[in-house]
Amino acid sequence: MKRFIAITAVVATVFCALFALCACNTSRGGNQNNGFTGAMSQQSYNSEEDAVKGFLENEISGQATTARLLKYEEQTTMSSANAFTSMLSPDEQVVSVKQVQVTYARDNVSATAVAAAETDRDEQYYVYTVYIIVISKYGTSEYTFKYYIPAANYGTDIPRSYFESVLDPDKYTNCVQVFKTVAKSDYSGYYINTELNYTVLRDGNKMLQNVQMTITTDMPYNESPMSSSVSLYYEYDETDNHVDVWMLVDGQYEKVTEAIYGEYGITSTDDFVSMNMPDLDYSFYEKTDYGFQLRPEFLNDYLEKTVNENVGSLTGMYITNTDATLKYYVNNGVVEKMVSTIDYGVDMMYESAHTKQTITVEFKDFGSTVVNRPSGISD
Repeated sequence: MKRFIAITAVVATVFCALFALCACNTSRGGNQNNGFTGAMSQQSYNSEEDAVKGFLENEISGQATTARLLKYEEQTTMSSANAFTSMLSPDEQVVSVKQVQVTYARDNVSATAVAAAETDRDEQYYVYTVYIIVISKYGTSEYTFKYYIPAANYGTDIPRSYFESVLDPDKYTNCVQVFKTVAKSDYSGYYINTELNYTVLRDGNKMLQNVQMTITTDMPYNESPMSSSVSLYYEYDETDNHVDVWMLVDGQYEKVTEAIYGEYGITSTDDFVSMNMPDLDYSFYEKTDYGFQLRPEFLNDYLEKTVNENVGSLTGMYITNTDATLKYYVNNGVVEKMVSTIDYGVDMMYESAHTKQTITVEFKDFGSTVVNRPSGISD
């Protein structure tokens, strides 16, 4: 029984690692643009059509889908191009700006999504409005073309530029992360509840983390509740590009020889922004009025594949009957909160369990977080 409780704690921790996103700010409600003001392509194209195709290739196509152009139609020509002039080099000028409606199909990579699409009689299509900017260099008659992405509307794909903007590590250099996950499991008529809480204070290259895990159960022959806690201090050394880690032991910080988060590829404090983020790119998500969410057709496929590969091979446990949501709340250009709900079964040899889990990650205290090196730590 104790082995099962320990494994359940591992599963809870793995789900935390898979679905917790370093976000920011306490929730203040969403807005349609979520602080994203738009982005111009870095690449120039030889024609209007090439620019449209470049938009689909660079901003929509990704790990989950390939965007295929069906058609594009000019909606209007802007009379003023002043807003785009500042985005060009000094020797360039804007000739004209067209608002273009791009219609495309999504050729999904996910096996689950492909199977779902095959049940549709008519091909699904998607529409996104972009601006095509015609540019010339002063003193020449040669034209080049760039696309400009405005803020996404509800229900549309989120472009790469939006995704990378709200997750830019430079926006998360000073804040407090508050993480909480609660998992409730039923196992052969007994319950196991796991709660994991931690806070991370980040101030530039210095980070302080406090972790608390508690497990309660009514299983016989098991102590309840069981709890553990740990305090860690991190400092990024720019000289050798290495994160040094100290753990609080008996009131004193002792240096950890093996970086605790080394398995997640932590090599700098910027990595803490993405270490808990699901390994999914922008093409898995769709826009919402509060930010963005994972498209339902990709969620269960990703959950079962990822968890079974990472947990099942180690513990003999396999996830079944998965149902989940994954939502990101964006405001003022950053992710302020991530909320994941997970409902799944677990098969382990001749036994099974059922678990419901909620994970919440918030960030707060931007620009006012202070982390000092704890006393007793020396170089």
